[in-house]
Amino acid sequence: MKKTVPIDKQTSSAAVPAEHIVVLSDILDIAAIQPLYRQLEAALASPQSELILDAAQVSRVDAAGLQTLAMFCREARTQGYSVRWKNPSSALNRAAEWTGLVDWLELKIAA
Repeated sequence: MKKTVPIDKQTSSAAVPAEHIVVLSDILDIAAIQPLYRQLEAALASPQSELILDAAQVSRVDAAGLQTLAMFCREARTQGYSVRWKNPSSALNRAAEWTGLVDWLELKIAA
């Protein structure tokens, strides 16, 4: 998990939003929920303004994985975070479409 550090205000006149990147594992199923939950919980505890979910490696996701991601996105928005996806895999996009969670996850899927 990478974090970027905001640029010191003395070196820049505009505040740069800091980001917290969560790299998702290749399998997001019921067996992977505990580690995924801990990862996402740590992201919400960080003082960053933008949370980035890197989903390039996701090759399999089940309903439990999608539900965990959807609840994370909802909680992040409630806490005032911005959530952005980086390279969502086709497996994640397909699963989100099949379950109707594209909007909840705020995925931008090309038609």
